[in-house]
Amino acid sequence: MVGKILLPYLGGTPSVWNTCMVFFQAALLGGYTYAHWLTKNRPFKSQIFIHGIVLGVAFLPLAIMRFDAGILARTILPPPTSSNPALWLLFVLTLVAGLPFFAVSTSAPLLQKWFSTSDHPDAKDPYFLYGASNLGSMIGLLIYPFVIEPKIGVATQAVLWVFGYAGLIGMTVLCAMMASKRQVSENTKRNTVADPSPSNFTRFRWVALAFIPSSLMLGTTTYLTTDIAAIPLLWILPLSLYILSFILVFSHIPASVYLLFVISMPIIWLAKTANLPEWQGFGFEALTSWLDDTARALKKDTSVSFFQITYTLLTVMFVGLFFKSHNRIRLGMVLVTPILFLFVVFMHQIKTALDLREVEIIGSHLALLFVTAMLTHGELARTRPPASHLTEFYLLMSLGGVLGGIFNALISPSIFPRILEYPLVAAFALILLPGFSLPNAIKWIAVPIRTFSFLIGVVAVGILLVQNCLDRSYALEKANSAPEFVRSFARMIATGCNDRTNLLFEERNFFGCFTIQKWESPTTGEMYHTMYHGTTNHGMQCVEPAERRIDTLTYFHKVGAIGQLFEAVEKKKNGAPVNMGVLGVGTGTLAAYSKKGWGLTMYEIDPAVVKSSIDRSDYFSFVNDAKNRGVNVDIILGDGRLQFLKAPDASYDLIFMDAFTSDAVPVHLLTREAFDIYLKKLAPGGIIVLNIANRYLNFEHVLGNMTEDRNIVGMIQGGYEVREIDKYGTNWVVMARKTEDFGVLPELKAELKTDSEDWVETWRKIESNPKLGVWTDDYSNLPSIFKWSR
Repeated sequence: MVGKILLPYLGGTPSVWNTCMVFFQAALLGGYTYAHWLTKNRPFKSQIFIHGIVLGVAFLPLAIMRFDAGILARTILPPPTSSNPALWLLFVLTLVAGLPFFAVSTSAPLLQKWFSTSDHPDAKDPYFLYGASNLGSMIGLLIYPFVIEPKIGVATQAVLWVFGYAGLIGMTVLCAMMASKRQVSENTKRNTVADPSPSNFTRFRWVALAFIPSSLMLGTTTYLTTDIAAIPLLWILPLSLYILSFILVFSHIPASVYLLFVISMPIIWLAKTANLPEWQGFGFEALTSWLDDTARALKKDTSVSFFQITYTLLTVMFVGLFFKSHNRIRLGMVLVTPILFLFVVFMHQIKTALDLREVEIIGSHLALLFVTAMLTHGELARTRPPASHLTEFYLLMSLGGVLGGIFNALISPSIFPRILEYPLVAAFALILLPGFSLPNAIKWIAVPIRTFSFLIGVVAVGILLVQNCLDRSYALEKANSAPEFVRSFARMIATGCNDRTNLLFEERNFFGCFTIQKWESPTTGEMYHTMYHGTTNHGMQCVEPAERRIDTLTYFHKVGAIGQLFEAVEKKKNGAPVNMGVLGVGTGTLAAYSKKGWGLTMYEIDPAVVKSSIDRSDYFSFVNDAKNRGVNVDIILGDGRLQFLKAPDASYDLIFMDAFTSDAVPVHLLTREAFDIYLKKLAPGGIIVLNIANRYLNFEHVLGNMTEDRNIVGMIQGGYEVREIDKYGTNWVVMARKTEDFGVLPELKAELKTDSEDWVETWRKIESNPKLGVWTDDYSNLPSIFKWSR
């Protein structure tokens, strides 16, 4: 909720999420430190009194500000435009949410400590309450985007949070009263032998075991959302698995429950990825009907891959061998983790060999995260100290978590040009795999298993360093000259190296991983430069031959919606200059349409984009060529919406919303408040143009509802990819105050033809959906526009 409030000031970059996680982990660490301090050698009544003051003081900023970071961002603490905003974000979060989060985070360790000093039968081992606490966290995580966010606005959520916090105070007081009545007598305390303190090595190990899954969870999230698929809400899965591992290892769950859970996952996954029919109804007839439909589906589409069958068989074998006791479960995971890790390290080669789908690749990475989290968190649970050292244990565990967050969110983007922290931490996990016991008859296997995991971890670190430091062509040359018995393995490693021969520019910052690559057309020999954010293509330019540098390609092709738009605008203007405002620079392709005397103001939040598209004309020359033609170009750094607000009213004939974070459109640029700004800055007769192309979200109804809400008109044109002319698939929306403002645009169309088919791309009225509602800064609903069929 707090992260969503801040998105209008920093865009939709995954780093906002990671930085919010660091803040949350730091607040957790502060709360656990306080709980450890409070319960150390203090009378129980003093603890209650001090904690009551803390809860009351934390209630004041919550009741006054209600997490509204906008008050600060719009007045005394505007976000930075040219420097890394991570520290600004942490500072603002501390001011608006620090005290409430701190107070809430004290609940788990403090209440467990109070419980452990009572005469309850389970007081000696209160750690099962930590599993219950995480269960509540997981329920909140899952219902927020699917239940709360679609139905309750952020402002109302904040008010409810205030009432919820007041309820927390009341329940804490109630727990304190109940615990005070059931405190163990002083005589019993005096007769109890003091538990030995954990050693410094044990303390260090707790920190390391907590560091690994915390860092791996954030690394997996960043890697999946930038290098695999920029799927909205995908971040929920890694965090859910991370929390689930806490629930499973700290709760009193029999091994049979693990058995059912692990067996069900591959079966459900196999059915989903094989496009099998859904089960309808109950009873024998429903079963026979489903079997008949399944048989027909498999005959029609044999989409059950070799990888899926192998995965399922291995899972069944794993269950049969190891799911008989908790120790065997741990042994099984110790054996599986190195295999999953090797699978992830050599994913490029395996993906090509087995023709893996996107969902299968994501599943492999999530499986590695879950198994690693189960092992490390399981070892924390297994080596937990007696209840007398409970708060210290949680404090050190929280310290490891916050160190993992700091490493991923603040340190890694500064030292690694790519998301290298994810596989490195996974390799580190192999080196620190926990112990296990075996029956005497096969105890000799333990040493080879531990050695195998350790060596894989060490070798993997070396492989990752080689792949990220050496150029692919150089590595392949050395691999081909290696001894024959290791040549195939060396070539496998070399093919995973970065191809730096064609890498022109590479930078990683708060806003993501950014690269520019050159490549030569195999058919024409023409040379191209392409811009990538993660793995998403954000445009390209043909740089050789020189006469093609003016050509508008990819999403902005002249044979498409944008070409038609500028044709209509020029006819309407009849030679008069056009003033354009563009949110999102990208490669600067839109500048190629501008003419002498025109005005072009471009807004960009990522300094790396400006550095490559404008400061270096040898990468992309669209903007600098426009300057040379006499176009008045102005580049403004910062969040487009905030900076756009400063522009003169009624100043732009064309407003383009072409801002993306990887493959995702920032939601705060599609709300009612954003469109009020666009319409205020739009000149009479002007047009708003929006690029809503997305593999996973359909924004048409969102914008259709917006046209009705703002009493304006809108049209949409979808375009298909034509590789022969460097045209990409598109989805462009145009809006204006009245239909006449479009000029001849509704009549224009693109007639396209390939060797196999021909078609026409035309404009149509944008559709609305009243059930979806109108998106605002207070309300949005991503699940409702998700393309679930993908």
